[in-house]
Amino acid sequence: MAGQFNGLVLMSLLFGFGGSFISLAISKWMARRSIGVHTINQPANDKERWLLNTVAAQAKAANIGMPEVGYSSLFSRMPLLLV
Repeated sequence: MAGQFNGLVLMSLLFGFGGSFISLAISKWMARRSIGVHTINQPANDKERWLLNTVAAQAKAANIGMPEVGYSSLFSRMPLLLV
């Protein structure tokens, strides 16, 4: 009986943690895809340049790395920042 319980616990851990890690791995991709985020690698205009410079200054002030910056047409008034 104890052997069956240990096997059940092991399988539960594998599926539970495995599903969580898979969900975590695809969550950023799904969020980007669902709202149509366009990542800014090279600024194409003054607004994108301003946004990248502002985020870079804030990241430097917070002593963190530069996050990925993107925008979506769903949020035309407010850019969506991605880390």
